[in-house]
Amino acid sequence: MKKMLLRQYKKIGICREEYGTSTITGGVNDIIRFGIPTLLSDSYKIETKFEVLISTFKDKYELLEKLNDWIEHSRYLEIKKTAHPKLEKINEENTRIELVERIEKLLK
Repeated sequence: MKKMLLRQYKKIGICREEYGTSTITGGVNDIIRFGIPTLLSDSYKIETKFEVLISTFKDKYELLEKLNDWIEHSRYLEIKKTAHPKLEKINEENTRIELVERIEKLLK
């Protein structure tokens, strides 16, 4: 009989998510794909390389403080501008990795 293994992580789109802790509809993949600056609870797990777009908060008071900063100082625009080149580099790396994997499959 074939053994079925439970995997702790899964890859959806361009990022790796952890079962039961980081998967939500319209979540991380949309944030990354469209370069959307985002405020997330600090309990939400995300790969370090994608933190360039994400600002976290620990409670409602910190969320309020960050929202005010985003509104009054257009902080989200600064985050988006800074994140764009970094996301392009991540996309290039992912494309390279995917190409290598496809070539390896063809050669097997």
